[in-house]
Amino acid sequence: MNLTDKIEEIRQKPENERVKYVWFMVSLSMTLIIFIWFFSFKSIFRGNEKINSGQDIITELEKKEPETNNANAESTVGNIIQQDDSQGKSL
Repeated sequence: MNLTDKIEEIRQKPENERVKYVWFMVSLSMTLIIFIWFFSFKSIFRGNEKINSGQDIITELEKKEPETNNANAESTVGNIIQQDDSQGKSL
């Protein structure tokens, strides 16, 4: 039995049974969406650790050199990243 035959079979049923199919499919779809959303949420939070690590470097540089302005700190971090990239490493 293929999908088009099954859809036609459902169309022939009374409305109250078709409504049951609709709510079943809505529930199934929402469960799938929530499942995917939950796991993507976990990966977003894991991914933020890597993003925040660049800001942590800038903060540490500012603590060590209080007279350094933010532009100098960002420039220094950029130089560090370029050096790592040229050596085949990535942050």
